Amino acid sequence: MEPTIAVGQSVRVRAIPSQELRVGDVVVYEGNEGAYIMHRIVLIAPSRKWFLHIGDAPTGAGPRRALMASILGRVDRQRRRPPARVYLQAARTLLRRYLP
Repeated sequence: MEPTIAVGQSVRVRAIPSQELRVGDVVVYEGNEGAYIMHRIVLIAPSRKWFLHIGDAPTGAGPRRALMASILGRVDRQRRRPPARVYLQAARTLLRRYLP
């Protein structure tokens, strides 16, 4: 999550209901093989079953999809809107990969 959150910086993560999560929230979720990942939500599916996420220093890989059920909590005081380019990248990814 650099540059917003530096490597080694302590953060407080609070468990909250998925209904309270919004675009722009930084969340910690359980990824593959039990790894914990901290990324920003850029899109929440209308069904609220999955979301697109990306770090604040995105690579060419673009946003990825994860299940809302995998979210452990929201990081306190890191709420902001991602740059417009992140929304565009998320929309392109959604259209190409996740919609039939």
